[in-house]
Amino acid sequence: MKGEQSGVKSSPENTVKRMRQQIDPTGRKLFQPFECMTSSQIRSLFSRMSAFHNSGTLKPPSP
Repeated sequence: MKGEQSGVKSSPENTVKRMRQQIDPTGRKLFQPFECMTSSQIRSLFSRMSAFHNSGTLKPPSP
């Protein structure tokens, strides 16, 4: 995960902002408004992912 590699965690608020600003190679938005999550949803997702990672259930992608 990006935060693990860089040592800098992304805040849920910044993640929401980045989701809304992401565009694909053709210049279209990557996420539709109904697909974007709220900062509290992102915070919950980060918490669950961290718990899975710490328990060994979530494995990082292999290079």
